[in-house]
Amino acid sequence: MDINRLSNIITDTQSAGMGQKAANVGSNAQVQDVSQQSKSTNEVADKVSIDSSRVRNEAEFAKTELDKLSRGSFDKVRAMKAELTEYQTAMKSSPEAAANTTLGAKLNDPAVWEDIADAMLGR
Repeated sequence: MDINRLSNIITDTQSAGMGQKAANVGSNAQVQDVSQQSKSTNEVADKVSIDSSRVRNEAEFAKTELDKLSRGSFDKVRAMKAELTEYQTAMKSSPEAAANTTLGAKLNDPAVWEDIADAMLGR
């Protein structure tokens, strides 16, 4: 639907409602009241406020994206906590068992230490 033509659509709808009202002239007053109520309902329903809907949609979008990022971050934290717990449990039994865990392998990997050094030096 083209927003620029929205006023024409509203005018056409109102004209159709008036034609229906004119056709109901011979009917009782209750039918005419229903026609007036539907006309006022159409007027209210046809009005569009783009600014308020855009702000509300942007706020909902931002809230959804924040929730996604939060969930992703908490999942990463849980995974790291599980690796740390595994490493600590293995360390209690022996250092060799700790070296065989995921975190132990990362601690003994020279590439990881190189990445840490680069990060510390700002490269």
